[in-house]
Amino acid sequence: MPLVLRHYGDAITGPLAKLADTIQVGRDLEPREKAKLVIERLENLRERFGISGKIAELSCEDFPDLIKQAMSEANPAYPVPVIWDYEDFEDILTALLLA
Repeated sequence: MPLVLRHYGDAITGPLAKLADTIQVGRDLEPREKAKLVIERLENLRERFGISGKIAELSCEDFPDLIKQAMSEANPAYPVPVIWDYEDFEDILTALLLA
């Protein structure tokens, strides 16, 4: 999840800053810094619970099919902050492969 949140970039700064306020972290920080702090906290939780940031079973050969399936589900009415293109999905999958 942190990879995806980072990839969304400024499109989710506001909601993540609001979450930071709700969970009372980064009180005096600017919204962008609050968003960064929330993502860092999520990464820390993942590490604390021993959840890998890598998908061991993933291979580069899987990318085209996975991306095609993901893109077939994407549409402007779907509740995501940004509709990704092929390269966006490829970036995330590559990060999951190399983590």
